[in-house]
Amino acid sequence: MKGKDVVHSTGKDDWETPNNLFSYFDTICGGFHIDAAAHKFNAKCANFFSEELSALDRDWDVFGYDTNVWLNPPYSQNNEFIQKAYEQSSKVNAVYCLLPVRTCTHWWHKYVMKADTVFLIRGRVKFVNAMHGAPFPSCVVVFTGVTLENPHFVSIDVLEFDDMDKLHHEH
Repeated sequence: MKGKDVVHSTGKDDWETPNNLFSYFDTICGGFHIDAAAHKFNAKCANFFSEELSALDRDWDVFGYDTNVWLNPPYSQNNEFIQKAYEQSSKVNAVYCLLPVRTCTHWWHKYVMKADTVFLIRGRVKFVNAMHGAPFPSCVVVFTGVTLENPHFVSIDVLEFDDMDKLHHEH
């Protein structure tokens, strides 16, 4: 748990992506090849970068240009990981990033606003083994290596992930 400001009140910074949220985007992209920020206990792909094999220190095109990357970064390191995702997106097919919606931050305006697509998730994501939904709104940002002046925004409801054990919908 490196970084300055851990966004969860528990101090935990490595929340596991809900399975159905991951499956939803895995289907959209045609399959992920690598999880860019995981531990062996929460990796969503057989191939993953861990804290020991830091994604920040290497290229992500391990399977060539057709690689699809999933990224649920430690939120205390959003700036570093989003910058890396943006940079690596020109070397792979796509990078999908599960992030808190933080429109007041430098990294949001510098990188997210250059994304291809931003899926704004209505409702609160309930991470695996979390007691409650996240205390912040979430989104999935898609970088495809093409810098746009304005990303395409898509509103998606947590109900579309079809697993209320993993996601919590707030009215």
